[in-house]
Amino acid sequence: MEKKCLFCGNLFTKKVNESLKDWNYRHKFCSKECKDKSKIGKPNKSNTKFKKGFIPWNKGLKGYRSGELNNKWKGGITPINEKIRKSEEYREWRIAVYRKDYFTCQECGEKGKNLHAHHIKKFYKFPELRFNIDNGITLCEDCHRIKHQNMNFIHKTPVMAT
Repeated sequence: MEKKCLFCGNLFTKKVNESLKDWNYRHKFCSKECKDKSKIGKPNKSNTKFKKGFIPWNKGLKGYRSGELNNKWKGGITPINEKIRKSEEYREWRIAVYRKDYFTCQECGEKGKNLHAHHIKKFYKFPELRFNIDNGITLCEDCHRIKHQNMNFIHKTPVMAT
């Protein structure tokens, strides 16, 4: 059986001691020299990440489409909520809610594992109750997720006209 070399185009035949199946899959070049020459100039794993002397598209564009220029800008409200949730006062509120409920989930009774302090009245609707201990309840991670899924479901269900 004859094959055409992928590098030089010469026809070559299989060796006597090789099976036909192995020969079809392995042999693409007529000689070792053609195989070695075909690799010259091809990128390998070490030089495909970044080419020397290449200037990236974002060079000198620090802050490109950041802040008000970004299409997902919400008027600067996210940083305020982030500052509150990362504050010392908020951390103390969470710990006080956990202590009030004895570090136990108030839905399923699970103790001390993956607990979340949940606001009974919504964080964004009632800013005056954000740090009120009576507005907090301790829930485990699963019950907290279910509570929020149920709240979203209740708010999104259409009202039927009678």
